[in-house]
Amino acid sequence: LLNLLAKSDVFAENKLFATLDTTVRKVTIDNLPFLMSDTVGFIRKLPTHLVESFKSTLDEVREADILVHVVDISHPQFEDQIKVVEETLNDICRDMTQEDIHKNDRYGYNRKDKKQWERTLKEQGHQKPTLLVFNKVDNYTFTPKDADDLSPMTKENISLEMLQETWMSRMGEGNCLFISAKNGTGIEELKSRLYEMVKEIHTKRFPYNDFLFQHYEDSENNIQTLKESIKEAAINGAELVVLQELHNSLYFCQVESTDNFDLAEPIPGHSTEFFGNVAKECGVVLVTSLFERRAAGLYHNTAVVFDKDGSIAGKYRKMHIPDDPAYYEKFYFTPGDLGFHPIQTSLGKLGVMVCWDQWYPEGARLMALQGAELLIYPTAIGWESTDTDEEKQRQLTAWQTVQRGHAVANGIPVVAVNRSGHEVDPSGQTNGIDFWGHSFVAGPQGEMLAEAGIEPTTLIVDVDMKRSENVRRWWPFLRDRRIEEFGELSRRFID
Repeated sequence: LLNLLAKSDVFAENKLFATLDTTVRKVTIDNLPFLMSDTVGFIRKLPTHLVESFKSTLDEVREADILVHVVDISHPQFEDQIKVVEETLNDICRDMTQEDIHKNDRYGYNRKDKKQWERTLKEQGHQKPTLLVFNKVDNYTFTPKDADDLSPMTKENISLEMLQETWMSRMGEGNCLFISAKNGTGIEELKSRLYEMVKEIHTKRFPYNDFLFQHYEDSENNIQTLKESIKEAAINGAELVVLQELHNSLYFCQVESTDNFDLAEPIPGHSTEFFGNVAKECGVVLVTSLFERRAAGLYHNTAVVFDKDGSIAGKYRKMHIPDDPAYYEKFYFTPGDLGFHPIQTSLGKLGVMVCWDQWYPEGARLMALQGAELLIYPTAIGWESTDTDEEKQRQLTAWQTVQRGHAVANGIPVVAVNRSGHEVDPSGQTNGIDFWGHSFVAGPQGEMLAEAGIEPTTLIVDVDMKRSENVRRWWPFLRDRRIEEFGELSRRFID
């Protein structure tokens, strides 16, 4: 069962101790990571002196947030085993010392609660959230009673349906599941229930992170929300819609985890089909930002542009890849190899780049020299919580200034669309990222045409695409470039 949930096997030389002692697995359900331990050593109600020898098993049970009790329903004495395990759990929890309770105040217990907690254990048993899972339903057998048999019903006469009804009534429907790990029956329901239980524990412990779970839902839910926002923008007159960087999920680059490569997808693939249909339905040119799986072990941060008919007008692979604390993109993305080339759409030539590219004037210039009429940057950038207010303002001003400079230097508008809101660092090594939002559109002289705040916003902005012609006539920067002197720009450093 753990192999199914964790998608990985565990090798143990000593099969006896692998059975009696703990094995910890990392499990990820809908991008929500947590740990599961196989702690079956206490199940046989061993004598205390022997059970105590398996200290790691006892510690895992005492410290667990959630208990998942898996029962072999095909075993003739499975109900007796359930009773034994419940008694053992009560004994283990009752033996927790006052210091144990103090250490585990994350469950809501403290020194003042000790007597009340002990009374509760005596009256109701342990209070840890428990999920009772009946496994091997495919092996469950019973003997139906004849209609004319008036003898009392025995356990051998109880059908699986009757058993399910009894236990769900006793435990509550959400706390009791019937599965078969062998053939996969009920596994998705088990995953869903585990997700909800872990989520509940987390949001109680960290109430300020409750919003996080709107992002932890699968990408399908997230892109449906994006679809509604795109439709809203189109209804309000938008012809070009730009989304933020890596919009299908959380900004996963805060940590280096090979599990996150599961978020990548081929292009064309599911997301391109989905967003292509959205672009066609809404009649807009749509700029998206996807985690591209080009091949096994080869991934890109890729912007995909859809024309109004839903076709892929072109794509751009992010060229400049950062590697800073909480922005570990070099772990995930191979630098782009498609060059800086504008993408032709029914609205004109779009110079699409991604985030870190916005700090480099060379890319903007190359796009402009090939006829780009608009520079576009899907972005994910924010503050670290320990930065001072002055430092935060300097960073935000620099970010906007450098891109407005691209608009001025090239005489074309710039569109920068940033993420917004706080995202927690799953590793806990940093305080997470406060994505500063402030998406904006600047005109060809760097003038601010529109600017968002720090909250999620849909900006509808009128951009005069003909204005660039006049601006370039007034300020003919392209005419006066001394291109014969720029050869050394291709060097890393001139020394």
